[in-house]
Amino acid sequence: MSGRTSRRQPQQQRREWEDGGTGPCRHLRVVLLGDSGVGKTSILRRFVEGTFDDGVDSTISIEQMEKEVRVDGQRYVLRVVDTAGQERFRSLRENFYRGTHICLLTFALDKLASFCNLSMWRQEFLHYARVPPGTLFPFLVIGNKADVTPKARAVSDVNVQTWCGANADVPYFETSAKQALNVEEVFVAAVRHFSLMEARNALTSPIDRHRRVDGEMRDLKARGRATDENSAGKCCG
Repeated sequence: MSGRTSRRQPQQQRREWEDGGTGPCRHLRVVLLGDSGVGKTSILRRFVEGTFDDGVDSTISIEQMEKEVRVDGQRYVLRVVDTAGQERFRSLRENFYRGTHICLLTFALDKLASFCNLSMWRQEFLHYARVPPGTLFPFLVIGNKADVTPKARAVSDVNVQTWCGANADVPYFETSAKQALNVEEVFVAAVRHFSLMEARNALTSPIDRHRRVDGEMRDLKARGRATDENSAGKCCG
């Protein structure tokens, strides 16, 4: 399926992003967050256009593309927003957080600092997206550049799984935009994760939410690609 540019008017478009759509085709806003240079733009273009450019420049503002997908018999139009990771673009990013349905926290497997900054990105998003306390927001973690050699890996699977476990058991996937590894699968899993969180957030008790969702979360995480637990890297404090 190919990406396409939206032609809807801004006011109509905004309503669709905020309520998730009510027709046979749901519209979801997906934000890619992470340090500059981790491959967010490459993931976006691989997913929407099926292309990869090894010399792509870092995003200097905001890039958005759309793609229609079918997940479990339901049609979705995903508007994927690629945000600039540099600090000087913080105020620009903040305007795009509100109305987001899914957030993909992205780091590069060969850049330890990008993994250490996941908590910062998560907190920035929760604050400026105004996510209500106690809400199970659909985050996914992406470890991009899975095509690097084992020696070049700077982040171990143990550290990633520990971080995910400490943050509401966030599902984790390794991807390679260069080799088209797990890119489509991440977005399919993201839609399923959104549907799961949407259903569970209807519960009134945060404790019940976590208890009842635990088994389904483990099943969702099992869809991710198994990684090498002996990868190099130290835990970020």
